[in-house]
Order: sequence, then structure tokens, then C-alpha cells
Amino acid sequence: MLPNLPFEEYDRVVCIPTYEEFEFLSEVLEDLIELPHKILLLLNNNCRVDSPDHVKDNNQSLHNWLLTFPHHQDGDSYLIQWDKLRILLLDHSHDQNQYPKHEGVGLARDELGSLACILIEKEIVTCPWIW
Repeated sequence: MLPNLPFEEYDRVVCIPTYEEFEFLSEVLEDLIELPHKILLLLNNNCRVDSPDHVKDNNQSLHNWLLTFPHHQDGDSYLIQWDKLRILLLDHSHDQNQYPKHEGVGLARDELGSLACILIEKEIVTCPWIW
């Protein structure tokens, strides 16, 4: 489950499932870089197969914007350098990775939480709290 990416050691892990968040995410990132911690942000950019087209378009815009920054890729996971923040992007917004009908944010939260626990267990993240 842990992507083969060049992780460092982080003080904190923050988990955010994104669904039609393109217009708001940059403000969240700006707030996170002001914190006095080395943060790994886990983003699950998620859609369902039955999500409206405007949501899919919004998620694609977010995906494209994030990948304009320096990044490493392993399959459908990307480790992105955004200012002093590292972002692990999990892509569930494209057709082959979308969640089934009636699923979505719950699965996204579960995946993020499970991944955060693995990162804590492997001591890639030193604080045992998930934010």
C-alpha cells in the first residue's frame, strides 16, 4: 500500500479527501506552510463513477495544477514538492481509479487513514496523531 517514493521524515501527517476542491486547496496549502512543523499532506483526489461532469472537471483541474510542481510518480501516486510542503497525491479522479456508486469520501478517508498509520508505523511520520 505504501508507494515506492522518496519519502523523508516528517513531524506531522495531514489527511484531506478532495472532491471538487480546486478553488479552495491553494488557501489550505498556504495555511499549512505557516505551521512550525515538517508536514506530509496526504490528498485523495476522489470521484465516483457517477460523479457529475463538473466535479470530474474540477478534480482534473486540481490534478493538473498539482502536477505543475516538482514531483515523483509511482503508479497512481505522486509525491509533490509545493513550497516547503510535501504532498502525497492519491489519484482516484480518473476513470480507471474512480470509486463505485454510493462510495467516495468514506473510502477516501479510510485509505488516507490507513496510509497515515503505515507512515507512522514505519517512522516516516514521527507524531502518532493524524490531522
